[in-house]
Amino acid sequence: YKHLNVHGFWTVEGQKMSKSLGNTISPLEMKQKIGMDAFRAHYAPAGTPKAAMDECLRAQKTISGIAAKNAAMECKVAQADFYYQRSFSSTAGNDDSAAIALSFPNEPWGGDFVFKQVGENFLPALGFANRFGIRQFVGSVTHLTRYRNTYLNQLEFATDYEFVTNLHGRLETRTNDVSVRAASRLGDEVTFKLIDSEENVPVQFNLPGSVPVPVGSYNWTNVYAQFRTFDGRPVSINTEFTCCSFYDGRSIRTRVAISYRPNAYLEVLPTYEGTYIQLPTGHVDIHLLALQTIVNFMPDMNIDMQAQYDNISRSFAFLARYRWEYTPGSEFFVVYNDQRDVLGRGFPDMVNRAVIVKINRLFRF
Repeated sequence: YKHLNVHGFWTVEGQKMSKSLGNTISPLEMKQKIGMDAFRAHYAPAGTPKAAMDECLRAQKTISGIAAKNAAMECKVAQADFYYQRSFSSTAGNDDSAAIALSFPNEPWGGDFVFKQVGENFLPALGFANRFGIRQFVGSVTHLTRYRNTYLNQLEFATDYEFVTNLHGRLETRTNDVSVRAASRLGDEVTFKLIDSEENVPVQFNLPGSVPVPVGSYNWTNVYAQFRTFDGRPVSINTEFTCCSFYDGRSIRTRVAISYRPNAYLEVLPTYEGTYIQLPTGHVDIHLLALQTIVNFMPDMNIDMQAQYDNISRSFAFLARYRWEYTPGSEFFVVYNDQRDVLGRGFPDMVNRAVIVKINRLFRF
């Protein structure tokens, strides 16, 4: 940074905050009066802890004045987002896409809700849409409890749901799950989920390996488990296991990722993912191997290399990205991508190769 301004103390009503003056702000008092979530949200714009507390207390008085005061909702954080897009096409026609998101990221209770609609002829010039002619409803409710002076640091219960319908309200996809997550004071985590899925297939399609899924309505239930160690250690591991249903058959999915950081300059992350699907119409085993290596020359310069192989396409892909933040907010990238077919004899044949150079510059006024 060329210029860095630091103030040595906070002020309260024109005076320096000091224990000798007796004008310090007690964190425990703020927690009882306004809650820590409200303090975090108001701290940055308000500038001082005292201003944050005064602002939140004024909001409480206003709310109570209209008979809406509730001890469970005082000074909590709520956020709303909305977008609208319209595409214009001489071939597909004009259509719209819109969404609204509501978020309540608080403790102990939290949650969010998202509604999105994508028109049948919506064709964005930038980006892409996975599905057209749909309405999507996504939401979650969580309850998090934190513990002190015990091995168990966090215990969270949650439920998530997703419904996808066509524009006429006919259900196409539904997923509901309930989960419990426990985290230790050392940073290790374990998660369990019970997932119920439903899907209406209007047109037959094929899974990898040309395994067909016929037209029909399907409902299945799975169990999911994850164990993740604290990623601040030199060696950390993340394992996932999902069992045992898929459409009208069976499926098992496993994923193991290991992170090795011998020092501040090097990180190696090997990953294996295996999916085993058995349906009445056929079976397929999918194996994915990946290796990522990150070399940090300095905090603002690194090389990220990734190699990947899967047994379905039987292709080997390699990607390398050099990143240099030559000034705060401005970056220089060089990306190299190489994909090869390993089916033939001898050295794998090239499928494609690309070199991309990107420079962005942030101007400050």
